[in-house]
Amino acid sequence: MANKVTFEMTGLKETLKVFEDLQSEIGDKKARSKVLIPAVKEAMKPVLEMAKSLAPVDTGFLKQSLRITAKRPSNKDKRSKYVKRNDSVIAVVTTKSPPKNGSKPFDMRAIAQEFGTANMPAQPFMRVSLESQASLVAESLGTILKNKIEKYRSNMK
Repeated sequence: MANKVTFEMTGLKETLKVFEDLQSEIGDKKARSKVLIPAVKEAMKPVLEMAKSLAPVDTGFLKQSLRITAKRPSNKDKRSKYVKRNDSVIAVVTTKSPPKNGSKPFDMRAIAQEFGTANMPAQPFMRVSLESQASLVAESLGTILKNKIEKYRSNMK
């Protein structure tokens, strides 16, 4: 005759609720994350600062136009080789739109500076910034998320 073992687990419903709340707070379910999108944006600041310091200066508009965009990836974003299907959030250093005065778009100037043209050699500043700051961004993101999760947990007590 086999021994029958039974056990009772309590608190599982409450634990699952905390996990759901944390998942929602971190951003897996909400389009406008309270934590993950701002954390990624914050972690990318060293890339932005370096890109601004390395941007070629003619009029200064290119440097002034640089900014960080962080968001949940769209289907269009997911077609990029740099965005994985399961990525929750992406962040890029990009250029903002120019004023509506008929001038050329900033991003076209940035692309010409970064990759060169038939008449101008490349003056990379974005790739250099991202490559040199990648480990700092990853480390910073880990620290930011760790602090946010610990804060969230302490508020749950």
